[in-house]
Amino acid sequence: MKKLTYIAIPITIQSIIQSSLSMIDQLMVGQLGETAINAVGFGTKLSFIFILALAGITSSTSIYASQFWGGGDKKKIGSVLGMTLTTASILALITIILSIVFPHFIMGLFIKDTAVIALGADYMRIISLGLIPLFIVNSFASVLRSCGDAKTPMITGFISVIMNTLLNFILIFGIGGITGMGVKGAAIATTISRFVECVLILYLFHKKNLLQLKVLDYFKFNKKLVSLFTITMLPLLFNEALWAIGDSVFSAIYGSIGGIQTAAMMSTFPIQGLSFGLMSGIGAASGIMIGNLLGEGMNDEAYLYGKNFIKLGIMFSIIIGIIVSLFGPYYIELMKISPEAKEYALKILNIFALVLWIKVSNMIIAGGILRSGGNTKIILVLEMIGMWCIGVPVGIAVSTYTNLPIQWVYFFISFEELFRMLVGLKLFSKRSWMSNMNASLEDAM
Repeated sequence: MKKLTYIAIPITIQSIIQSSLSMIDQLMVGQLGETAINAVGFGTKLSFIFILALAGITSSTSIYASQFWGGGDKKKIGSVLGMTLTTASILALITIILSIVFPHFIMGLFIKDTAVIALGADYMRIISLGLIPLFIVNSFASVLRSCGDAKTPMITGFISVIMNTLLNFILIFGIGGITGMGVKGAAIATTISRFVECVLILYLFHKKNLLQLKVLDYFKFNKKLVSLFTITMLPLLFNEALWAIGDSVFSAIYGSIGGIQTAAMMSTFPIQGLSFGLMSGIGAASGIMIGNLLGEGMNDEAYLYGKNFIKLGIMFSIIIGIIVSLFGPYYIELMKISPEAKEYALKILNIFALVLWIKVSNMIIAGGILRSGGNTKIILVLEMIGMWCIGVPVGIAVSTYTNLPIQWVYFFISFEELFRMLVGLKLFSKRSWMSNMNASLEDAM
């Protein structure tokens, strides 16, 4: 529990800070009306796909860094960091080009409102530039956390969100001689704050000299390590990318239902993100701590830790769900949307609170425990079956062939989460996910 607290609390605070960036944008942009809310909501979809793909890459980084730290091999951690930066930079460049060249086309995939598309395209172009510092921050943060330093990413993230809040207020609404830029101002504020966070984390990382390596050492790759890292990373990368595409399909489904109901759904996303942020510390700590134990060959302890993590996740997520139901109405009242949209938003939040414990269980089981052993192919299969064989078909069928309101469409889509949780628990109990990366890499370097 002491180690969990030491690792999980800073990660949770950082996740809340990152979720706050979205919430602050949404709250401030929410003062501009439903068109602006939808523009920001859909304008972030391509970046969201990149962010989840990045999460797949850094998850692999965390798997290896955690086990190598447990085995005391800093040189291998440096190589893993270099591979992470190389892969992420390629994906970032592709996403930026698409966002700048084809923003109207991409926005049109989700919604047909021309006013929303025009506003969202401007937002998409600007926000894409912030993906460069974002992948650098996440890469270094994943290594720091895996090596037991969760405080540094928390501190840099906190500074970033403070700056983003101040810049949002100035650039969205205007102050003094500065003219308010609305949605564009929100995008500029977020992008600037990400660059500042990037500079800070790079400075602190190299000041601490945690790995005791030179920058060029990060890019001295061993063929066997590259091969094994790639084998682990690709399923996670494809998993997160395909999951993000599936989530975008869900957004398109919500977008097809209607303007008021769509705005209601978009207005709940920051609360959903904040709720996951509150639980992300346990999810991330489970992967790090169990990875450390597997790297030391302590499989029985790793299994016991896994059981306790699942129990803690369920308990805390039920508490958070109750809080969301109680205080959600106060958040929705801050949004300048119609009374009817507010009513839909409250119903969506109540259903979210009801299924949150299932979603969090999946975050811990698949996102933390099972991944820590490096068997990422089974996770890809599990999550893709849930998303593409259950969630997407059910969502399309319910929205197309029924007249159910958006909260019930959301409810039926969430059934895929239950499937993944039950299968994930079965896989966990079999223990076949446990493996020691150090043993597999004795001749790597």
